[in-house]
Amino acid sequence: MFSLILKLRSRWLDVMGRLWDHRQRQYCRCGEGSRILVSGQIVNAGDPENVVLGRWTWLAGELLVYPYGGRIEVGDHCYVGEGTRIWSLSHVKLGSRVFLSHGVNVHDNDAHSFSASERHRHFRDLTQMGAASFVENIAADKIEICDDVWIGFNATILKGVRIGEGAIVGACSTVTHDVAPYTVVAGNPAIAVGQSLP
Repeated sequence: MFSLILKLRSRWLDVMGRLWDHRQRQYCRCGEGSRILVSGQIVNAGDPENVVLGRWTWLAGELLVYPYGGRIEVGDHCYVGEGTRIWSLSHVKLGSRVFLSHGVNVHDNDAHSFSASERHRHFRDLTQMGAASFVENIAADKIEICDDVWIGFNATILKGVRIGEGAIVGACSTVTHDVAPYTVVAGNPAIAVGQSLP
């Protein structure tokens, strides 16, 4: 009896997972074999072409493009871990075979204006009118994460950064500058601490 309950539960979870995957695909362009897991989410009020998942990529985190701009491209055979957030106002591009552990933050923008009055107006519009207005004076710059990069849990990647092929970003690191190919970086701010292997 217990094994029957486990089988039914497993089938139920599989069906719910497939329904969630199907529903989320309306917000993106999804390659063959890719899956949006139940913990994964795409937030995109614009063109589905603003979020592109390559082939055989699994999304367990969140991809968000702002209503007034942004683009996210994820290559083939990538994994975006649970609790990971990639938020774009400019452009975030991940190569192929990129692994982002859980809790990673990738932000190509500052999210808020440097102007106190702009920040207040934006918050007021969101809380009183239910819709966020366009916010001026937000700095944004492209992020590129090249092929075969591994980013450890709770790391943060900030705007304008390029992480070279095969690099490794240590857990809880903050990347504020470009990372050379096949370099291991760690710390806050992240600095080179070793070499990775092809």
